[in-house]
Amino acid sequence: MATAHNLIVSDFLWRLNDQQMAHIIPVLAQKVEELPYGYKTLIELAFQNNKLQEGITIHDLTANQQFVLTAIANDDTLWKPRDNYISSILKDLAIKGSPLREKLIRFLNGDTLHYDP
Repeated sequence: MATAHNLIVSDFLWRLNDQQMAHIIPVLAQKVEELPYGYKTLIELAFQNNKLQEGITIHDLTANQQFVLTAIANDDTLWKPRDNYISSILKDLAIKGSPLREKLIRFLNGDTLHYDP
C-alpha cells in the first residue's frame, strides 16, 4: 500500500526528464526489491503508462525503456515460479504470450513486437 512518503517520491520521479531518469533508473534497478511495487515502479517511470505499439522494435524505445526491459529479462528471480507477477506487469505494456521470457528476449534482440491473437 502506498504511503504518503512513497507518493511524494513518486511525484518527484515523474517530474524528471529523460536525461535525469537515465541516472536514476539504473540506481533504482539495483534495489528493485525495495521499491514499493518492484519492477512495476520502474515500468511506470520508464514507460509512463504507455503501451508498446505492435510493430515496434527495440530501437524505437528510449535507453531507459531498453534498460528496464533488459533488467527484467535478465532477472532470474522473476521467472518461474513468479511468472504470473511478471506476466501481469508486461501485459500492461502489451507484451504477452508464451513463452513470455523468450518473446521478450527476441524483442530485445531486434525482433518486431507482434501482439498475440
